[in-house]
Formats: sequence, structure tokens, C-alpha cells
Amino acid sequence: KIVHVVTKALICIGRGLENDIRITDISVSRDHAHIKWRQDGTIQVLDLVSKFGSAIQVQKPLMLSN
Repeated sequence: KIVHVVTKALICIGRGLENDIRITDISVSRDHAHIKWRQDGTIQVLDLVSKFGSAIQVQKPLMLSN
């Protein structure tokens, strides 16, 4: 397992070299998703229209909105 410690409000995830978290798997797009810490204390996962989409493992109740 790998642990990433990031202190930025916006984290970029993908296969590309410029990402904060780089995942070298062919199913991951070069620019796959963003994780954004919002000022209200919530975390937002933004899929960047990746080919296979983004999935998260829910371990506690999760509020969904449009």
C-alpha cells in the first residue's frame, strides 16, 4: 500500500507526470480526477470525463448531490 500526504486544496490524479498522485495503470486517464477540499469542510471528487469513470469506496454515510 502507498500513503500520499498532500497539503493542497486541489489534488490532481492520473497517469500523467504532472499529477500530484500518479497511478500507472492503463485504465486510468492521463488526467483522471480531482479531489477538492471545500471551505465548508467537505471533500469533492471530480471525474474529468475519464474513459472508465471514477469510483470511490464508501466507508461511512455519503451525501450525494447534483
